[in-house]
Amino acid sequence: MATYTLAQQLKGVGQTYGFPPVHAERISLPDLCTLLGISAFANADVIEAFGVHEGFLAYCVVLKVITGEGAVATFDFGVTENDDILGNLDVDCFLDGADLQTAGTEVITLVGNGGGADAVMGILFSRDTTADILLATATAYETAVFDLSLVGWETKPTNIG
Repeated sequence: MATYTLAQQLKGVGQTYGFPPVHAERISLPDLCTLLGISAFANADVIEAFGVHEGFLAYCVVLKVITGEGAVATFDFGVTENDDILGNLDVDCFLDGADLQTAGTEVITLVGNGGGADAVMGILFSRDTTADILLATATAYETAVFDLSLVGWETKPTNIG
């Protein structure tokens, strides 16, 4: 298992766009492999996809697979450390078993616990951290290209602008 930080490799990672803030990136595993000098990513590798500020309230995730891996390949999207005020963050708090096998796969999901009297709408980050991709099933990830977005609100005035 290795950890790779995209902010060191791609311009724009960790940036927010528009209102509400959206962390968005096209993630090309072939391009990243070339940049990092590796032949493929492996099962259990972590890609730190987005830098997220303290006070960011994440409420929606969007995934679109542009080029499929061509074999069974899934990933979890979340945080590899527990960083939120309510204790809801984990490695799959945003996406659990997202499928990279087939081009055209699209997922739009709300972040939270699904409703009820004590429903959590979104997840609030209690410190600066990263939103991470945990590669979960394939033995080699080298082909997939996908768009990934994390939508939310900046709740601290110092993070806006």
